[in-house]
Amino acid sequence: MAGFVAAMRAVGRSRRRTGAMRWGLFRAGEREDGYVEVYQVPSWEEHLRQHGGRLTGADQAVGERARELVEGVPVVRHLLPADPD
Repeated sequence: MAGFVAAMRAVGRSRRRTGAMRWGLFRAGEREDGYVEVYQVPSWEEHLRQHGGRLTGADQAVGERARELVEGVPVVRHLLPADPD
């Protein structure tokens, strides 16, 4: 678990470098081995830019390292503001 948390800290640095305003890694209370990554970007367009051009080779390597430490397929959810104003 310590290796995964360390790998995710590097992912957090990458997320912030590529536009995230906030980033956090949380342990799911009901599962000792469950984690939730949460990060916030200013807009959906900004999020798409993170996927489509802002990632360096080093950023991609950090993400791959973290995914190697995950059992199964990560669940991804995109949350949008309920009140966009």
